[in-house]
Amino acid sequence: MMRCPGEHRPALPVAYITGASRGLGLAIARSLEGRYALGLGYRTTAPPNLADSLPLPGDVQEKATAETAVAELRKRFGRLDLFIANAGIVARRLTPTTTLEDWNTVWNTNVTGIFYGLQAVEASLFESGGQVVVIGSRAGICGAVGAAAYAAAKAALVGLVRSVAREWAGRARINLLLPPYMDTDMGLSDPRARERARSEHLMHCPGSILDTVRVLVAIIETKTVTGQIFSSDGRITHLW
Repeated sequence: MMRCPGEHRPALPVAYITGASRGLGLAIARSLEGRYALGLGYRTTAPPNLADSLPLPGDVQEKATAETAVAELRKRFGRLDLFIANAGIVARRLTPTTTLEDWNTVWNTNVTGIFYGLQAVEASLFESGGQVVVIGSRAGICGAVGAAAYAAAKAALVGLVRSVAREWAGRARINLLLPPYMDTDMGLSDPRARERARSEHLMHCPGSILDTVRVLVAIIETKTVTGQIFSSDGRITHLW
């Protein structure tokens, strides 16, 4: 069949990754390069040019960002198979000094942005039998000194993921991954928290971005696992 100029419909499955220009998001994108066509979501700094990739600028706090991203991916690649909800921010303030603006920005990015993303990808994932991996945090289970808004938002993702897993049962899958404290821009912004995490790690080392990507790849290669919480950490975390 004749294709329109510029139309590209690879045999590869298609993944949409938010926060894909640096840190864990970029590491995930690099690990999937060649195995997936990639939609690389970012807010300010554009991601590198990867094979079969489409840069998707926008702020996940805005509902139109996810809707536009999915529309662009379907226009370019014809489908969507995987959504990695990775974009997130932290406000490092003790609770009494956390402003309402801090609170709302963290929640709008870390919870509402993912909610918008799930709404936008649902129909496409039902069509492909695809899946979502949401990037959470151990802080959402254990709490975090000086980051109550972040911890509360990440805790909310547990209920969101498990609820959506029930709603999507038999049509698409969704799981939650809790990375360790890693040497990303976010992790390096708080040396004391980094040192505390290192001391709690059973291997007494920083958390591994590479190991986190390996766990994520293992999750997406499963066929029936959904509604679960996974950890790629070396600290003991009691999951409820």
